[in-house]
Amino acid sequence: MADNPLSEVFDREEAGEPDDSALGVGGFGGVDPFVATAAMERADRDPIVARELSAYLRDLARLARVQFEHLHEQRLLNVGHLRVRLWRERFQLAFQMFLALGALAVVVFVATMLHDAFASRRVVIEAFDTPPALAVRGLTPKVVAGELLDSLSKLQAATRATDRKLDIANAWDQDVKIEIPQTGASVGEIDRLLRARFGHDMHIGGSVTQEADGRLSLRVRGTDAPAQTFTGAPGDIDKLATKAAEYLYGAAEPYLFAVYLSQSGRAAEAETFVAATYPTAAQAVRPELVNVWGNALAARARYGDAVEKYRLAIQLDQRLWSAWANLLGALIFTDGEEAAFNAGGSMRRAAAVAPRSNRPAADNWQNLDYLTQDWAAELADIDFDAGKLGGQGTDDVIAGPSLADAAARLHDWTAAGRYLLASDPKDPNTQLERLFLQGYRALDDGAPARAVAPLVAVDAMMRANPSLKDTYVDATCYLGLAYGLTDQAAKAEAVFDRRGRWVACYSFHADTLDHAGDWAGAQRAYARAVALAPDLPFAYDRWGLALLRRGDGAGAAARFAAANRRGPRWADPLKHWGDALAIQGRRGEAGVKYNAAARLAPHWAAARGPSS
Repeated sequence: MADNPLSEVFDREEAGEPDDSALGVGGFGGVDPFVATAAMERADRDPIVARELSAYLRDLARLARVQFEHLHEQRLLNVGHLRVRLWRERFQLAFQMFLALGALAVVVFVATMLHDAFASRRVVIEAFDTPPALAVRGLTPKVVAGELLDSLSKLQAATRATDRKLDIANAWDQDVKIEIPQTGASVGEIDRLLRARFGHDMHIGGSVTQEADGRLSLRVRGTDAPAQTFTGAPGDIDKLATKAAEYLYGAAEPYLFAVYLSQSGRAAEAETFVAATYPTAAQAVRPELVNVWGNALAARARYGDAVEKYRLAIQLDQRLWSAWANLLGALIFTDGEEAAFNAGGSMRRAAAVAPRSNRPAADNWQNLDYLTQDWAAELADIDFDAGKLGGQGTDDVIAGPSLADAAARLHDWTAAGRYLLASDPKDPNTQLERLFLQGYRALDDGAPARAVAPLVAVDAMMRANPSLKDTYVDATCYLGLAYGLTDQAAKAEAVFDRRGRWVACYSFHADTLDHAGDWAGAQRAYARAVALAPDLPFAYDRWGLALLRRGDGAGAAARFAAANRRGPRWADPLKHWGDALAIQGRRGEAGVKYNAAARLAPHWAAARGPSS
């Protein structure tokens, strides 16, 4: 069998010699392909070789199955091992991520504590010292400190300003009890240490004692606030706490306290406080302090001095837009409406070159929009300001009456009533506005007799309260118009003589002369009204109405066009211009004017023309 090629293979396998090819790789079941081919050719001629070949192939098939099963089991073991390894690696990765996130959380927490410490500007009220005799009567250390805390909180809540206010806290309520390992310190204690080291907190403490005469003395002291003592009757701890809170509020927030005094009708105190505070105030707060100083002067009708302070505030900070707005309001009283309008032009030029991030807010344009009769913008300006503080606004006058007034000038009586309904009914400005709108609507409806009584009441309120007179600068002018249109010329003249140099008064005076049949005198009066403020639209519109009543459509249209150039967003001249064009038979042009008026005053039915 030496010449049998398979015998050589069998002999090698029996001798334990390794086969040099893997099963199924590069050969026929581990047999060299050339040998296998030769064996198959011999098998066709030799039965013995055929039997041996058949037996060998059966053995080889069994071996293949065994090896296949072995490989399958090995594959399952390898897959299982890989799965375990994959889950172990996932767990390790998740754990590492957890540790990383934990470390990041610690870093963020520490960074936040450090940031809060550096930025901290709290008022921290410590427990006060009180004698046992007072503690028995309920004046415990925490009760006294709580009274002071409540008083400070009320002062801040009553200050209508959007500036950041101090966080007022009880010292004994600040400890967060999360223990730090191996230190025994809590997070709250660490926070307090950081704030004490890096922050700008004002810590307030003090004591309550009873004097020999039975009166109570509340002594307070704080960081940068020298000790002060306030004395009162035994049951006046709340009043003493209020006085102490005002002192501390002024020390901690001089600008906001000045605003509070000015808005609370304590203008003289605001002036005194700012004058005393300004020399030692930080440079950054000085412009705002001077601005409030001007407000306090204006509230006392010292408009010349107020103008000086507003100009100083602008000099200190040319982009203190509230000072610009206040300057316009004060100039109306000192130099007149035209001068205020010109100052508004300077404000526009200053705003045009300012960075976009530091341009006037909507509410800074209120006085200029009032002068140009842009009532839609005026309404939006006041509404913007009102939205800052829950509808109250930041002006010395609450926003509700001003919103109602602007809506009425747009002939939107539903909105005017809604704004009044939401305004504080006890506020004198709300009460006056309610009466004024009754008279204004009667005049708008062409019923001057109905306007007299409410406008007389408005005039009486303004005489009794000078601050109202300065808020509603031309309200009395409408009373003069109502008198003139009801043939009470002498009363009308008395009102106009008393009220002064206002475009509305000059224009209404001309209206009453026209109503009385003195057309020549009316013409001269209209001309004086125009000359008083040639860049403002009001007088042109009233003059145009007088010409329209006389059937002079062309002359009226010229006046309304002049009014529209000076007040392009005032609906009234556009509507009246449409009327002037209509009586000339120029219906198409009139329709264009009516549509423009309706866009500016969408709730004014008359703006759409005679057919509406």
